[in-house]
Amino acid sequence: MIEVALRFEPFLIFLNPGLQSCIENCLNRPWEPHKYPSKPMQDANLQFLLAWATEYYTRDGPMSLNAHQAVCALYAGRKVEFQRVPQLNPPEAEVLAWLRSGLIPRST
Repeated sequence: MIEVALRFEPFLIFLNPGLQSCIENCLNRPWEPHKYPSKPMQDANLQFLLAWATEYYTRDGPMSLNAHQAVCALYAGRKVEFQRVPQLNPPEAEVLAWLRSGLIPRST
């Protein structure tokens, strides 16, 4: 599916903040009512989520770091790799520059 999307030559943003940031995000995520009837039900899946996030860095297949790095490396269009989570609220200068340049379409 990504190959089809990349034919449109989007600005590719590869978020690669590292395992520790991913673990912290899993531990601090708010309740997702569109996925789970309650926060305790969501938290019941936390160990699975932590294992899945950890294995991302060592597993093979399309949902792995190796696969995502390969997609990014082969993509000849405009791209950036963030090895940290960019600040969005308020947006940091680099994100604002992308918005101003038209690299990231503004939502309406």
